Amino acid sequence: MFSTLLGVCENVIAHRETQTVKLGEGVMSVIELLGSTYRAASVFVVITSLLLILPILRYVRVGWKYKSEDITNSINDQAKGIYLDKFQKIHTNSPSDASRVFIGLYHRRFGRRHFLFPIILTSFIVIIGSSLIAESITSSPSNIWKSQLSLSSAAVAALAGSYMWVVSDFISRSRRMDFSPADIMWGDLRLVISVPLGLSLGSIVPGGLDFIAFALGAFPLTTIQVALRQLSYKRLGFELGPTEKNELLLLDGIDKPLAERLANEDITSIVQLAYCDPIQLTMRTNLALR
Repeated sequence: MFSTLLGVCENVIAHRETQTVKLGEGVMSVIELLGSTYRAASVFVVITSLLLILPILRYVRVGWKYKSEDITNSINDQAKGIYLDKFQKIHTNSPSDASRVFIGLYHRRFGRRHFLFPIILTSFIVIIGSSLIAESITSSPSNIWKSQLSLSSAAVAALAGSYMWVVSDFISRSRRMDFSPADIMWGDLRLVISVPLGLSLGSIVPGGLDFIAFALGAFPLTTIQVALRQLSYKRLGFELGPTEKNELLLLDGIDKPLAERLANEDITSIVQLAYCDPIQLTMRTNLALR
């Protein structure tokens, strides 16, 4: 009985050792592919990934801290207690207690952890997209995607245009400390839809398909949505009604970019702006609290 059990254990150990050896050989083959035949493409993937990810990481590491301190230190503890009682219906016993609750509220709703999933998703998208482009523009004999998926020159141009716009937008947001998880997700959406959007619109617009795909990729998403609606109305024969005007633009000191930031938070009228929660609006829009 004991010898039978010992034999079974030896067989299990031998099987696991065999699987471990095979796994090690697979990992080594991948490393060899990336290090030798895929070397130039690997450098391209690393550079393009870092260009897109570093502005986000800089904001999460540095910019978020400054914005957090700007919001939490802009009003005194007594004012925080009044705000919590009036807008959040939270009663505090002392100013120090109000400060603790206020900071906890900010970290729960707008803490760094909310950036984790968008950063992971962005990393996957940019690595996959850049590796596809690298295989499409190089003549490497060994490929990861080419046997299953390859990009045409128009698709590469569309991805390049959207990548240029997203990187530029992320760098600008990091510099002015205006980042949110939703902004990262919109950038991901812009990258994902660039190829089908460029190819579909390029097929109905006369001219060079590659240039049109690249140019469409370089437009902001809101501009593309407006253009798509107008083009769809024209193709379907619908009449485009009057364009709705944002009444916030009637206020002194509010320009179009600021009105768009407020509109993203569902503030599109003067009445909404007058009766909204000012602290929450400041937290959500990353505007300075004055």
